[in-house]
Amino acid sequence: MKVYITYFVVLLIAPCFAQNLHFKTYTTKDGLSQNSPYSITETPDGFMWFGTQHGINRFDGKSFKKTRFKFRNPGFRPAEMITAMHVDRDSIFWAGSVSQVFIMDYKTDSIFAVREKFPYASIKSDLWTYKILENTKGVVFIHQTNIINIIDKNAQKAYVTNAGFFGEDIVDMALSFDKKKLYAATKTKIYQWESANKWKPIKSKISLLVQGTGIRSIGTVNDRLWIISTDNEIKILDPVSGEVSNTDKLISKAEILADPVRVHQSDASTVWLGSRSDGVLKINLASNNLQHGRASADPNSLLKNFILSFYTSSQGITWIGVSGAGVAKHDPASQQFALWRIKASPGSEKIPENFITAMYTDDGVNFYLSTMTGGLLILNVKTNEHSYHLPPESKQFRTDARNMYTIVKGDDHTLWLATWGGLCSFNTITKKFVLYNEPDGTTLQLSALVKLKHENKLFVAGYKMGFKYFNIDNKKWENIKDPTRSVDEHALYRARHIYQLNGEELLFGPETGGLTKYNMTTGIFTNYPQFTQISDHCSHFIITPRYWWLATNEGLIQANARDQSLIKVWKQDDGLSDRVIYAVLEDLNGNIWVSTNRGINMINPETNTINKYNEEDGLQGSEFNTAACTKDPEGNLWFGGLEGINKIDKDFTPVAKISPMPLFTRIQLYNEDYTSTISSPYLKTVLLSPGKISSI
Repeated sequence: MKVYITYFVVLLIAPCFAQNLHFKTYTTKDGLSQNSPYSITETPDGFMWFGTQHGINRFDGKSFKKTRFKFRNPGFRPAEMITAMHVDRDSIFWAGSVSQVFIMDYKTDSIFAVREKFPYASIKSDLWTYKILENTKGVVFIHQTNIINIIDKNAQKAYVTNAGFFGEDIVDMALSFDKKKLYAATKTKIYQWESANKWKPIKSKISLLVQGTGIRSIGTVNDRLWIISTDNEIKILDPVSGEVSNTDKLISKAEILADPVRVHQSDASTVWLGSRSDGVLKINLASNNLQHGRASADPNSLLKNFILSFYTSSQGITWIGVSGAGVAKHDPASQQFALWRIKASPGSEKIPENFITAMYTDDGVNFYLSTMTGGLLILNVKTNEHSYHLPPESKQFRTDARNMYTIVKGDDHTLWLATWGGLCSFNTITKKFVLYNEPDGTTLQLSALVKLKHENKLFVAGYKMGFKYFNIDNKKWENIKDPTRSVDEHALYRARHIYQLNGEELLFGPETGGLTKYNMTTGIFTNYPQFTQISDHCSHFIITPRYWWLATNEGLIQANARDQSLIKVWKQDDGLSDRVIYAVLEDLNGNIWVSTNRGINMINPETNTINKYNEEDGLQGSEFNTAACTKDPEGNLWFGGLEGINKIDKDFTPVAKISPMPLFTRIQLYNEDYTSTISSPYLKTVLLSPGKISSI
């Protein structure tokens, strides 16, 4: 036996964060009238509305319809660039453009000047409208250039607060998450609206701003104000106590957006930050989990990084207006899994390898990922720092060693890897590889290994040798006991997963031969015909206190852990996405997760129900890899595939998808649109002349 101590090569792909957020984007190609949605709102019937530079668009979940305004007053014609919208508690549709504020009857597409509906309100023209908000008492606030219009519909009174009232320019306003409190920001101060035209200054115990800077925008997060300054700093202000804090506990400096401009709270525990050039950051306040969304080549990413607007619908879907790139939809019912996929740096000739064949972690943060041809990928899933480590090309150290299949832990600083080029050790401190091969080449083409619990040995499987021990102490290969010559007779034993059942017995799942038990003391191999008759292929398996679960190419086998009697074979007829199962894990709630050729499935063995997930749910792709999975110390599950890795949170709860009530969005007669003074979704009757009824 020869030992070859080799050097290592590290390929660092310049800082490039994983695309952890999944978006579906709609643009002019999908029917949107223009690609810069400055404002977003929703009507009570569930339609989404987008205000763009070219008017208002209604979206029914499938197609867009641009509103053709019907001008009741020829002298009142707002500009087409719609910058603010709001549907109030009385279903009144307020809209603002770069020149006017108006009210739209969305059932007839008619528009009115505000004074036509509310004679006591006087709204100035030729001013840009920034925001329209409404509190729980039905008071509407309209922020125009240096003006806040206050319309109290119940009292039938209106007030105007201008910059002169505050003594400096008005830059923004925000409504608390419970919609009870309205705040306004000037260049340097924050005010809370009290009543009529009364405003109370909010005092802070320390300065909110660095000298020479000002307030850019504000947002509310539960009962706190988030204040973004012109130097891109974010301060959190408690308006009651005056306490001021930073976002450091939530967002590290490495993760903060380059130039945040907008704050949006989508639910009690979720906050979004939007920037001008750096995309979005989604913050989970409960777990401090951060997810970035930036433009990339990934079709599920943002198309550009300049964020114009946010809105979260009644279905919990967050819509994001992106400058020049349409509207991006983030549905938490579809984006249920965090995704890590290494991206190439701009201008780099090196293509990152995301084909993950095995994974190991001892802390749930630092992952060692074996790849098909890229060597060993080390990834920190919190910082997204990563590096590829390649065994060098030499006569002794085969390039095949880049093709890795299994990773197990040795001592404190050593990992052992089964590779196509032989058995490798990897020092996690020095990042050096060492290759251990027999001169006759029998220890090449390795497929799986396990570190024995009570001996300092590895039990190693390979396509050429079948099985051997590797003694870690003396670095020598040893033959296994095999009195019946089972390995020779079953030359096609190609184990892909090995598990130590107890002190003397191992289980292994091969590509042929079915799940097999091996007794290291007697050398006897035992097959399970009840499993083999279903499939002689067993790519992966897990042993739980109640069940054995076997991943095969003919479905998922469930057996009794006590006597291995067959309980059920889960197949497509039961709801699985595909009959080919690559890997199987159990979560902390007893649910069984399987990766397949067509996504990931969650099985509840108590209710006999299956939930199916695919790329629209945030998966790295449809296809996963054999035995490429792990459970971290906290109980989170991880699966690897052809394009990266996915995390299934230990507290995962399926999000129910809401189906809105059906509405007619278009009626045609003889292939021509049926016209009416009322928009199609709001028609209660359709009048047709005799003889035309059968033509609808």
